Amino acid sequence: MKLLKSLYRELSSTHLTLILLILLAACMLLGTVFPQGGRPDQYVEAFGEARARWFSRLGLFDVFHSWYFLFVGGIFFVNLVFCSVEGWKSHRRPKAAAFKEASTAQWEVVRGESDSLIKALEDRRYRIKKIGESEFTSSFIAQRGLPSRPVSIIYHFGLALTFLGFVLSALTAFDGEVYLFPGETKMVPQSSPDMTINRWKAKLGLPVGEPDSLSLHLESFDTEYTWYNVKYYPREWKSAVTLTSDSGTKRKVIEVNAPLRHRGLTIYQMAYNQEFDLVSGDSIVHVEAGAPFEVPGIDGTFSVRTVRTGTLFKRGEREALTPHADLYFKGPDEKKSQRVGRLTLDSKFYFRDVPLTMGNFTEATGLYFRRDDGVAFLYVAFLLFMIGLFIRIFWPSYRISLHVDESEERAYLSAKVAGIAAYQERELAEIHERFLGVTE
Repeated sequence: MKLLKSLYRELSSTHLTLILLILLAACMLLGTVFPQGGRPDQYVEAFGEARARWFSRLGLFDVFHSWYFLFVGGIFFVNLVFCSVEGWKSHRRPKAAAFKEASTAQWEVVRGESDSLIKALEDRRYRIKKIGESEFTSSFIAQRGLPSRPVSIIYHFGLALTFLGFVLSALTAFDGEVYLFPGETKMVPQSSPDMTINRWKAKLGLPVGEPDSLSLHLESFDTEYTWYNVKYYPREWKSAVTLTSDSGTKRKVIEVNAPLRHRGLTIYQMAYNQEFDLVSGDSIVHVEAGAPFEVPGIDGTFSVRTVRTGTLFKRGEREALTPHADLYFKGPDEKKSQRVGRLTLDSKFYFRDVPLTMGNFTEATGLYFRRDDGVAFLYVAFLLFMIGLFIRIFWPSYRISLHVDESEERAYLSAKVAGIAAYQERELAEIHERFLGVTE
């Protein structure tokens, strides 16, 4: 029990809080100085093979997933929780014996006038709680407004949840991307060997297990455009998908600001990929939008930036777009590509008397998926932190510690205030004035 009490005392120490903050700042400095998440060959090129190997062993290229960062973050979470517990205990069970020594104001109180002092506090809308009494002395706690200590605990707890969320994110987060054509189905992992916790298991020789996967089927992908000032402006990208897992089937239209969420995995609308065949006489060139290509018999390079397809909203009406794209060409001696015309699906376009026809157009949606089990904690932590901080700063709070010693005919008071609208000296003056008014 002595060992446990000693451990608890150390873990609830504010000195430990300061040390942990310094260590966390040092880790963040290392994560800033050393580039994170690069490839091994990049580190070898930057630092040399020997130093890159040692830096990698020390976890300097992946600081925020290293054991020491997660360990410090975990201890910091425990420290904040224990400090909050100690703060709550001191708020609930203040030591009346220290009221006299800690007082900042002393008033003369004739015997029998302690009730008048309590009445003055009640007139100022204080809630009175007696916490100690003897033959000639009594001690009280008077609170007006929300107690500052519990409010502080709210945002301290929010800060603790923040670090818990960071640790969970570091242990479980992984991401990836998948491209799907309409009617296509692919598997999306719900766990991965790249997760930090699985990498640690592998290093320790523990079984990792097969990664769970979800079936993702794309029903349709649609791009919406708005016609304004004789130009196309993208309005929205929509991917209608069906997610199948052990728990059932979920259908969702994924949009840029409306991802699909399932058991910690979030799937976002990220990009798209467009491909088509360009027929030129007897030649067929496979074209990917955004990439340069050549046509046999023509000296130079072509490019197509975006194929406009999907739905157009124009003058309050909507219409389906026939796939078409602006065609750009750059000759051997030219520095920039120039627009030379427009390709339209299944229609011929002549470039220097050479017929070019767009055909077999396909478009895939690009979906980005990420698992991060700490995000939910971060949302709650941010909300608690901001609520607690707002109340702590802007909501006036007064806490009066009062010790009345009738044998000395003195009242000892000390005040703690919180909030930018709370003024300690003014409040004590108001109480004293009311007290004198009651006694008169």
